[in-house]
Amino acid sequence: MNKFNLIKLIIITLFISTNANADNHCNENRKDWIKQLKRDLAYDIGDVVYSNDECYAKVIAYNGISMKDHLYRIAGEKRDRFKDPQERKTWELFNELFVDLDIPKDINWFPNSNKDNK
Repeated sequence: MNKFNLIKLIIITLFISTNANADNHCNENRKDWIKQLKRDLAYDIGDVVYSNDECYAKVIAYNGISMKDHLYRIAGEKRDRFKDPQERKTWELFNELFVDLDIPKDINWFPNSNKDNK
């Protein structure tokens, strides 16, 4: 399994599912975008299982392993990497890229470019 793909999958899932506790009544544009996003990610990443929710993309399993098990395994790797100061500094720089990320709070948000594809 490619670590970059798994990290990309987790970041996208966190970005998309920030509204998980919000009202799940989203509009049709959002539903269409989520369907397309799920198809694109499945094509790019591989064996991904999503929840049945139409308003956000929640990954349940990847390559036959639940996300909980993936996160548990990754936690051990991160703990080992944290012991290396150079590795820790690299991850801190990587995390700084996402500090100012403006995450939309509206359950009906979808990218404007998706309007053009219709």
